[in-house]
Amino acid sequence: MKNWVVAATLVAAVICGLRLWMPAPEAGADSGAGAAGGQGSEGSDPESVMPILSSVTPELTPGGSEPLSKPTEEPRSAELDAALAVYRQGKHAEAARLLAPLVGRGVGLPGSRVFLAAAALESGDFATARDAAARAAAEGEPASWRIEGEALKLHCDLREGGLTRLSALDQARARLGDLANSPSGRLFLQDLVDRCVADSAGVEGVRLAQAAIEQVARSLQGQPAFARVRGLASSLEKAEKAVLFDRRSTVWTNRAKVGAGEPLVRLVTRLRKENQAGRFDAHFLAWVNGIADPGRVQAGRELVVPAGDLAIQVYRGSRLVLVYCGEYLVRVHGCAIGRTDKPTPVGSFEIGEKIERPVWHGPRGPVAYADPQNPLGEGWLGFLDQPKATGYGIHGTNDEGSIGEEASEGCVRLYNAAIVELMAWVAPKGTQVTIH
Repeated sequence: MKNWVVAATLVAAVICGLRLWMPAPEAGADSGAGAAGGQGSEGSDPESVMPILSSVTPELTPGGSEPLSKPTEEPRSAELDAALAVYRQGKHAEAARLLAPLVGRGVGLPGSRVFLAAAALESGDFATARDAAARAAAEGEPASWRIEGEALKLHCDLREGGLTRLSALDQARARLGDLANSPSGRLFLQDLVDRCVADSAGVEGVRLAQAAIEQVARSLQGQPAFARVRGLASSLEKAEKAVLFDRRSTVWTNRAKVGAGEPLVRLVTRLRKENQAGRFDAHFLAWVNGIADPGRVQAGRELVVPAGDLAIQVYRGSRLVLVYCGEYLVRVHGCAIGRTDKPTPVGSFEIGEKIERPVWHGPRGPVAYADPQNPLGEGWLGFLDQPKATGYGIHGTNDEGSIGEEASEGCVRLYNAAIVELMAWVAPKGTQVTIH
């Protein structure tokens, strides 16, 4: 009996000491979800503790919550850990029920109040969500938690219908910097982009999502940002499918018919000579038009022809690669950049060659494509020789775990799936690359 009591005591002590973390790596080749989660204690950065909320069928929260009191200095508790664990499982109504009394006692404020607002919002309890969000927003310091509360209140108003799409767009544009750089703000922006698409205002949604991603790309320094913008990138893609990549598109008005016996490669070459198409490869034209096999397109089929060239923007600070067609952002990738002693050069460059399954010419001689010591992965987009550009380029990797880090010899390193797609899209020569 004594041994059982000792064992139980030890287990309880371990449980009380747990710290529930939910790290946010950029997992896999631009796939999967993840964001940091955890402490929720006063003074914490919400970016490190605010999980991404999954979309679930709203369900009513059990009625009422205890009165909210002044924050105390009570330390993080096992109860808060348990509530956040339930929250991360997507059981938002249950999480809200567990969080409400903790918030009332001031446990983990202001973070726990923000989690209560988020859980109540996802479970459809707008009254609790709005109250908790408003109180979090009014708490003042630290400012990051106040911004979370303000974003959640906006989100609640949008979900409940108290904020029209036009008003929400005005609010989003006015506070884009705060919203794009907070977890709750990005979720609000995602919902708003999706609302724009549903309301046949997809162009507004495209512009908003693009501006938010660009804001994150420019503002973060020394932090891989792909996990943060993954949801926005997904909403952007849905919006673009509705307004850009559609035969009824009114944004890209150029159309072209496939000639008899004319492969897409030849069609793209012809259109470019006639100044009807920008600088891109046939596979990009196929992707825009939903064609699975560019080599088999029915003669006479009318295609949407994108306006503008493909261009690439690389942000070293946020480890993001943004791919544009003309003025529109069409793809977002995470990347690795050069080590501190071999930094990736800043400036404007031009793609001079693209090589599939490249051989790496290292300091000890050539290394074959299939060799594990070849760091170039599945493809190489080499920069045209010029000062600061010789020997640099964009390539795949033999170490996908390095994406998001300072890990290369100075080149920009992508997941292999990303470099394969990018090589299929860009023209053999002339694509512009800007590294910030």
